[in-house]
Amino acid sequence: EPNPTEKPGSSEEPGGTDLPGGSSEPGNTEAPGDTGQPGDTEAPEVSDKPSPTEEAYILGETKDFTNILTKVKNSGADSIFLAGTYTEGALIVKQRQSLGMDIPCYSSSSMFEVAFLEAAGEAAEGVKVQGVLVPDDPSETIQKFQSSYKEKFGDDKVAGTFSGHGYATVKMVAEAIENVGTDPDKMSEYIESTTFDAIYGTVSFNETHDLIFDSLKRLVVEDGKFVVVE
Repeated sequence: EPNPTEKPGSSEEPGGTDLPGGSSEPGNTEAPGDTGQPGDTEAPEVSDKPSPTEEAYILGETKDFTNILTKVKNSGADSIFLAGTYTEGALIVKQRQSLGMDIPCYSSSSMFEVAFLEAAGEAAEGVKVQGVLVPDDPSETIQKFQSSYKEKFGDDKVAGTFSGHGYATVKMVAEAIENVGTDPDKMSEYIESTTFDAIYGTVSFNETHDLIFDSLKRLVVEDGKFVVVE
């Protein structure tokens, strides 16, 4: 997951606020036709949208997000993007609620975990996330994986996104070893150039080694559960 001091991307909504990291262009400030030469009289166009703000925290250490959220609240942001883990995410949405901040909250698959729902409680309502492994997916492959997971770790456990990623990673490495042996360079080449069958669909890597999924699910928290947005 992104490190809180990195800038993984911009907010999903105009004027949104990344917590932490993330940036976007606040608007084009170069007027059309402006050549920058003396004599130009056209004034630059300035966007009336709020400029995004970004705030960082220390992963695993920061517990009180009041000051950060107060800055966000006073900035006029119309949405929040959470980057980090579900532990901090749960604290942020709970403290956001206590400050009376009624603005949309978005995140990646890092919040797509039952543990986030349990820790955040009602404060998680309305949070929008994305992910690839939906526990209630009726497909035979997903349900077989869920059954095996419960058998191994307990009936009260649910396999989430990271469970799927971990399983897929081991399968990728095993397939690479089976085909090219244990030479690191050959394994790397094989993994870079191969499309793998994971429990949630096919996956591959692009030229910058980002993981590419054949599909992503959009979900929102409703009544304490993740619900797929069609």
